[in-house]
Amino acid sequence: MHSSQAPIAQRHPSLAFYPSYITRLSARAAPHRARQLLRPSPSTFGSSAVANVGGITAYYYTHLAWADHLLQAMLYPVVPPSKPTFRSSLSTKQSKTTAVGTPRSREKDASAQRDLAALRSALAPLLSASHTNVTLLARVIELRALIALGRWAEVGAALERAESAVGLAFPPPTAPDTAAGAKPETELYTTSPFHAALVVHILVLGIVWFAYSAIPTSPQPGPEGGAGKEGTASVSTPVSVRLTLLYSLLDAGVYNGKCRATSARADGQIDMGLESEGVLEVPLDASTLPLYIYSTHPRVLYALGYLVSAVARRDLVGRKPKRKTFLLEGLSVVDRETQRELRVPRWASAGGVQTVEKQMAKIKADLMCELVAVSIMRSEFDDAERTLDAVIAHTRNHSLFGGSLAHRITLLHAQLAHALGRPARARTCYRVAAHLAEEVGDAGGAVAARAGEVALLVGMRARARAKAAGRALEPPLAGETEAAFTDCGESELAQMGKELAVACRGLGGAMRAVGEVLEGVLTTEILKAKQHFKNALNYATECQDNHLRALILALIAAHYLHTAGDQAQKMLATCEQLAAGLGAPAKKGKEQVNAVGNAPLRLWVGERFLELHKRDKRDDLIQKREEANRVLRDAAVALSRRRESAVATSVGVTMTASDAASTTASTRHMLPHHSLEPPRPPFASSSDDTSRSSSPVPSLNGSNISLQINYVPSKFSPGVRQRKGLTTKFGGGVDAFRAGEARIPKANEQDYDGVDVRATGRKAKWNKFKWVLVFSNTIYTLFALGAVIFMLTVWFDVWKHADVLRAGNHTELVLTTVAASMALLTAVIGWAGIVLNNRGFLAVYTFFLWIAFALLVIPGYITYKKFAFNLEGKINKQWSETLGAEGRLRIQNQLECCGYFSPFVEATISATCYSRSVLPGCKQGYLEYETVLLHRWFIAVFGCVPLTIGAIVAGLLCSNHVTYRFGKGMMPKAYRLSPESITAIMDSYASKLAEQYGYEPSPSPDESERLTSALPSSAVSLKHR
Repeated sequence: MHSSQAPIAQRHPSLAFYPSYITRLSARAAPHRARQLLRPSPSTFGSSAVANVGGITAYYYTHLAWADHLLQAMLYPVVPPSKPTFRSSLSTKQSKTTAVGTPRSREKDASAQRDLAALRSALAPLLSASHTNVTLLARVIELRALIALGRWAEVGAALERAESAVGLAFPPPTAPDTAAGAKPETELYTTSPFHAALVVHILVLGIVWFAYSAIPTSPQPGPEGGAGKEGTASVSTPVSVRLTLLYSLLDAGVYNGKCRATSARADGQIDMGLESEGVLEVPLDASTLPLYIYSTHPRVLYALGYLVSAVARRDLVGRKPKRKTFLLEGLSVVDRETQRELRVPRWASAGGVQTVEKQMAKIKADLMCELVAVSIMRSEFDDAERTLDAVIAHTRNHSLFGGSLAHRITLLHAQLAHALGRPARARTCYRVAAHLAEEVGDAGGAVAARAGEVALLVGMRARARAKAAGRALEPPLAGETEAAFTDCGESELAQMGKELAVACRGLGGAMRAVGEVLEGVLTTEILKAKQHFKNALNYATECQDNHLRALILALIAAHYLHTAGDQAQKMLATCEQLAAGLGAPAKKGKEQVNAVGNAPLRLWVGERFLELHKRDKRDDLIQKREEANRVLRDAAVALSRRRESAVATSVGVTMTASDAASTTASTRHMLPHHSLEPPRPPFASSSDDTSRSSSPVPSLNGSNISLQINYVPSKFSPGVRQRKGLTTKFGGGVDAFRAGEARIPKANEQDYDGVDVRATGRKAKWNKFKWVLVFSNTIYTLFALGAVIFMLTVWFDVWKHADVLRAGNHTELVLTTVAASMALLTAVIGWAGIVLNNRGFLAVYTFFLWIAFALLVIPGYITYKKFAFNLEGKINKQWSETLGAEGRLRIQNQLECCGYFSPFVEATISATCYSRSVLPGCKQGYLEYETVLLHRWFIAVFGCVPLTIGAIVAGLLCSNHVTYRFGKGMMPKAYRLSPESITAIMDSYASKLAEQYGYEPSPSPDESERLTSALPSSAVSLKHR
């Protein structure tokens, strides 16, 4: 198709605009041939290039499509599946100490360099274009590509070129009072949404670059850190001036057409344009048609502004740090924007909508990860754990756990375990995070994980040396085993630290400070260590990373502690102030458990202050410092107890089982001389199977003997065994539900209305509650039965066009059928409870009413949502993706149509539908049918809601007033005593006595007559009776 475009266009000049569009569509349809199709041919270069491709607009589209394809191929490469390879323990051990610059990484750098050169050659015609807006667009594409590929050495020059092309001119960063000079320039960005959107992109990329590079903007502070936070507050940094301009542009709403819609409200017409849908119009000139390009969706840009603001502001000291404020507000904005309807172009596909939703989900995951890091640095460990659980659930729900988020979340777990004093778990998580980062090619993430592991090993080896020297370690660690961390020797640890320091120099300002700290800790020369710590303090101050700055100040103070006490006290005071601010409550005076901030660091600083005060013999300060250290020590101990809570939980389960076993074993000595027989059934004979015929247990075959004989006498009512002689209470009340009480009602007791316990008497009539239940359940039964019958007629194709409903609304039909069936089952249970006066059935009936109500509302909501929100778009998607050939054929046969718009558009060939068919398209008829059907559907469903609610209210209010208490004391008929049952029980009891005491010999006839004559006449008559 691509080779035949030029001859057709030459024969038909009116088709000269179409070859470039057909080429791009072919590339989308065949991604494996996209590189061949989109590559500009030699005819697209030179003086006649515009005429060869069909005009200046097609010329720009051709090169933009090729540049976009190259950029996407570099950012999201398709990695072929590799076979698993065997890795020996030797190779695993060697991989731990492998340098960052491996041959594989060098190969990747060479490949990236080739791809970047190809991208620049593709952008060259656009950079030299005669239209300024096209050149500006090419500058932004180049800047985005360099930052996305990590080519940080070239980002600064590209950013300057892009800012100068768009007209951005910022004052020098050291002049705080010239920030207002950029205000007149903001008028340029309001000329068109295109300029505003590109300026927003440039500002976001510039903020990321300056926050990453941390270029020095002020004189560096001394080792004592006296500049502090206040020393740099009045200086306008490159990040701050760009953030200010970014906020003004986002609030103005020029980039998304919001300002235009606001100004048009006076005329009664609101048209936000394509900008609100993520489509930018690139104006060229008056004689040329504009370009239309897809850009970052305005919703994504707005949420991205919060993320960039939170990343750029690293200071966490204070009650309400701005970084945390931006993170929390950004999460609320993402949640709020997700609930709103997404504005997309009418020609947008489902993939485009899913892309925007996935971008919002990624931004939310990044915000939550940043919030976890903030909570860890501020010692808010409960919030960190909750947010970690939430971000894991969020990433798994949106299929984002792989890629860059897997090692990032693992690294957060490692940092949390490190802060909580769980070294074994922290080291494992650090190693896993480094491995995952190397798999996805994230060099920065791998270096951060390995730096954390090295810092952990350094700390654990220092604790092992202190423990060997007999010094007390505070605070203690959970399950501390320093021996488990001695697998890495001093030389190997030093080599790892040097490699990491070299790798950190190629990363941002914060990682450069980390590298300097590692070098200063691992070096054996004091002067070199001081110089490394001084460099680290400069980098941390420029980055405004006061969390890292507090640690560096503590390390520097340790070197000056015995040589320069005054400087050490200044640095310790600054360190304590920063550590206390990393946990200040939101409101002043609000007491919190973790309000002390970084308790271990403050405790260390307090111990050093105490040493200095004792050296200077400051008795007035020693007592105050000891009291403060006692409070900090309690906080550190509480933190250590919190560390052990996770271990104690798992151990507690095992201890509970062992305690139970020991308790059982301890009771064996209580009956040492008693031989316990195995349990036997009641009244069972102790003889063998041959004596079963003489067993006293009565035979139940074919008799009406009560099952009560199988119960031991202790299960009967204890009234006969009461020592006080009190009789058992009759009637209802609380005592009627007590275990073992008699269940004999008094006369005219309300609780037994309708139950005749006498041989004669008049039964009570129905009360008003039962009438209410009968009336409500009758109405409920009628509409449930009607709904089931109607659903069956639809399923059995009784109605006209019923097959259309089954094909196009299968989900709604199934849900409605389930709801109707559940309603009918609930009504049947209700009739069982009403007729039998059964409270148990009525309770189940009331509970099932709630389930039926939920099942009823679901199809109503689905049909209403489908009817009210873009029904035409949903039908378009359904016809193209969901129905399939069989479903489209069924609808075509029922509605007597062919294809969607015409027989040439997504038609299923049949006897009546073919290419030359005269039947109309199905869209109009199907849309009208769905409109009427869905409207009647949700009205009918929601019309049944009041009836269901009425039945629920009636069941809740009236079911407990049906007074026959089934299962609340009335003995079932099979267990009621009868004369035969009493005879069987007495025979069993007599046989048991005979077996125990022996059989008494039968009296002779003379003795029997003599005993009978001695009895009174009443006893003789009773005997004969």
